Amino acid sequence: MAPGESKLTMVLLCVSGSLIYWLPFISETYYVPMQDAFGFTKTQIGFLSSTFGLVSLITYFPGGWLADRVSPRKLISLALCGTAAGGFGFATIPSFTVCLLIYGLWGVTTACIFWSALIKATRHWATEAEQGRAFGLLEGGRNASDMVFGAMLLALFAFRG
Repeated sequence: MAPGESKLTMVLLCVSGSLIYWLPFISETYYVPMQDAFGFTKTQIGFLSSTFGLVSLITYFPGGWLADRVSPRKLISLALCGTAAGGFGFATIPSFTVCLLIYGLWGVTTACIFWSALIKATRHWATEAEQGRAFGLLEGGRNASDMVFGAMLLALFAFRG
């Protein structure tokens, strides 16, 4: 490993572990603006979140099997690209049915593909004796990433009015 690559790896794991969940949970943060933009009822928005939760629950279990057979780097890249693709589709303000499919896709990309690969990559990042430190850094880094990027978005929205 090149000097500093290990630190960069953990930073990227923290940032990706934070940002990948922003899109599936956007309805919790921007509930009313999303309801207005899409014209969805409260029930429909609830179905979107339920779809994400159900698909995540079902696909979580094969995620560990997948992470044991495929490189975490490939899985994390695939999950981030798949989640982003869903985000681009979501940004077009599609129909409710398409939104259900997108939330289902996000359930697969975050729970099945991403989460187990993130855990495996973190486990491989540190020695046996430093596993607690590695996972502590991951969780602290994910929360710090949320705070930093959240503050940046808040400043952007405040600047744009």
